Amino acid sequence: MALPAGTRLGPYELLSALGAGGMGEVYRARDTRLAREVAIKVLPAELSADEDRLRRFEQEARSASALNHPNIVTVYDIGRADSVSYIALELVVGETLREILAAGPLPLKRTLSIAAQVADGLAKAHAAGIVHRDLKPENIMVSKDGFAKILDFGLAKLTQSETGSVDRSRATTLAGETEPGVVLGTAGYMSPEQASGRAVDFHSDQFSLGAILYEMAGGERAFAGASTVETLVAIIRDEPRALASVNPKAPAPLRWIVDRCLAKDPEGRYDSTRDLARDLQSLREHLAVAQESEETRDRAEAAPSAPEAQATDASIVVLPFADLSPGKDNEYFSDGITEEIIAGGMEISRVAMSLSPGIRLGSCEILAPLGAGWGRFNRVRDKKSQGDRRPLPPQHPRHKD
Repeated sequence: MALPAGTRLGPYELLSALGAGGMGEVYRARDTRLAREVAIKVLPAELSADEDRLRRFEQEARSASALNHPNIVTVYDIGRADSVSYIALELVVGETLREILAAGPLPLKRTLSIAAQVADGLAKAHAAGIVHRDLKPENIMVSKDGFAKILDFGLAKLTQSETGSVDRSRATTLAGETEPGVVLGTAGYMSPEQASGRAVDFHSDQFSLGAILYEMAGGERAFAGASTVETLVAIIRDEPRALASVNPKAPAPLRWIVDRCLAKDPEGRYDSTRDLARDLQSLREHLAVAQESEETRDRAEAAPSAPEAQATDASIVVLPFADLSPGKDNEYFSDGITEEIIAGGMEISRVAMSLSPGIRLGSCEILAPLGAGWGRFNRVRDKKSQGDRRPLPPQHPRHKD
């Protein structure tokens, strides 16, 4: 039975229901002490008498609280009020990955972003010797700003860490490990060893992430039988359809990562989940660079054709020397200098002094019709004090569209 808004559980006031799962109901609530909103997961009173449910509920709180990572939901508190056990969690405003996948396969960029974050969070848990054992789209929240958070450590189990050792300081927080032969988890995302009731380690979560990654990229589940039993049999015996046939646009490196995660033999998967996280992040970065280069090329190809004059943007035109003397009687001298430059072998364009109406000699407007990006505008005038004629320093204006 859902709890009404306004119900108080210790210092927390329930505001609204967010959802429900096998391990309890989740509410949006306000922490009256710190004046912040949190998520409250409660184990209903009618289920509190179930010792196994209560143990797994408390185990979830202790498992997640033992980890501090941006991609793992933060546990704030655990308590009991009026026969109701509850966990106070970080409130993640967003959608579950299941809700996101309802619209179909995700773009490659978003697929890799979510997968890399989840793998990074798992790597943290595995390094501490904690295996999630129930990783699925429903247990991954994606916030509005794109952060992925792993939820629900209710089936978490303490095993040997990736380094082969067990952190005994955390062993008491994960009591009651599942006996061999007992199947716990969600069909469709279990590993073959988990579906068979065999002992599991961190490799099992890698398989689950591989199934999720397959679904994000391909838009369909890797293993989906008509019944739970058929799904489990498929996980144990069958291979999923090749991702290349499900999504031909999936890049080969992504397909290789998925294939490795979905290896039936745990030893065929990654030796360390940290290596898996690195591969996903590396692929994400390489594809981002490739996409940026492609977009730059597409923009260049889509740009309007530049005027023919700009094709020779590196060229420079040298115009005749302008006669700035008061009497305008140095035209022969100006032309003579120009002829000397031509005789010296410089490649220039000789331009007549009579230009188009409205264009002033020395204006950048001259450059466009000449097909030049730079212009050398020259001037001469009498130097009366010395009785000779000398060219003035040239101007080098740059033509702009």
